[in-house]
Amino acid sequence: MRHASAILLLACAWLGGCALPQPLPEANDTQTRANAMVVIGKFELDPPFNSELEQETYWNIVGDGQILNQFAMAVSGTPQPVNTSQVSMKDWRSYIDAQWGKPFAVTANRQTTYLNGGMTQLDLKSQDRLWFPGQLYFDAPADVNAVYIGTLRYTRNDFNRIVKVEIIDEYDQTLAELGPQYGMAAVQKSLLKPLD
Repeated sequence: MRHASAILLLACAWLGGCALPQPLPEANDTQTRANAMVVIGKFELDPPFNSELEQETYWNIVGDGQILNQFAMAVSGTPQPVNTSQVSMKDWRSYIDAQWGKPFAVTANRQTTYLNGGMTQLDLKSQDRLWFPGQLYFDAPADVNAVYIGTLRYTRNDFNRIVKVEIIDEYDQTLAELGPQYGMAAVQKSLLKPLD
């Protein structure tokens, strides 16, 4: 996983003069953290991106690897859907920077956390983005160092419209992919839930 999402770097450069939003820091284990916890999950797109055909990066200063197949999900301690007509820095103060189809492990504040919406860059020159709905949250169980929030799968149609959103429990598979430092004994399920 990369530390800085080109999606937001480029958006910030486009808006100019703003402070960079911060991705949630990558976690390398499930050790105790003061007022924080490790959040483990995965984002999937069905059908998956064909980055050679669906994403256009042109020349860019951060490199194609920071853009192709990358996804950013805005998170906060309050439910506030992201503005999909333009990138608003207030929506992206904190976000999960992930690769489609790959598990992530990040450190977040120990609080109920809201997923407020996500985006993937399609064309850097035209600032064309594919937006993803949020309106989901997960709880922070007391005295837990790490939580598994599930796989959030978006299904799209031929016109890139999101037609289905699913929360899938792939606990065993995800922890196995991440490695032995994320032992099941240390990770409690706290699956994503839709806001009512």
